[in-house]
Amino acid sequence: MPAGDISEQVPLDWRLRAQDRFEQISEQIKRDKEERAQKRKEGRPRGELSESLKDKLNNCNPQQLRNVIASCRALLRHHRLAPSQFECHRPFRGITVLVSVSVKNKRYQFEKQPCGKNCAKCPNHGPYLYVYCRDGAFAPAKSLGTYPFKSRIPRKVKVAIRESMKRESDASSGHGSAGARNQGHLLS
Repeated sequence: MPAGDISEQVPLDWRLRAQDRFEQISEQIKRDKEERAQKRKEGRPRGELSESLKDKLNNCNPQQLRNVIASCRALLRHHRLAPSQFECHRPFRGITVLVSVSVKNKRYQFEKQPCGKNCAKCPNHGPYLYVYCRDGAFAPAKSLGTYPFKSRIPRKVKVAIRESMKRESDASSGHGSAGARNQGHLLS
């Protein structure tokens, strides 16, 4: 074998080994990062603090810790309130909120949403009932399905949805003015 062939082969083997080692290390770093994120997510429902937050609190002086406690109390008061309609916004265009009712620390919204397929027969799907509850800085939506609902919902929400559905059916059948006269008669 010529000496030139060996010298070209050695650097190539070294590069392949280095590339394999780099890929192994990259995969290990990625797995470690995913495990840490998973551990953080699992501890969140139980109220566990992350290690980085514990370290940051440990570095605070007593006055800073008192300020942290005051801020935490204010955040707890904020979390006891239902999210506003603006916080319950989902990133879909064309969502129509028919009813929005807050009960304790949750907001229930009865929404129609556009069809993703652009089909002519169904301009909007639903309406669906979503419940929004704060989880940190977010208010994620949880779908409770369409009417009639399988899960229990507060009476205040049921009444508001029934009234909305009745108004919609009256408007579509052309009985809106007669229904309004009858309701006005009952209220007087």
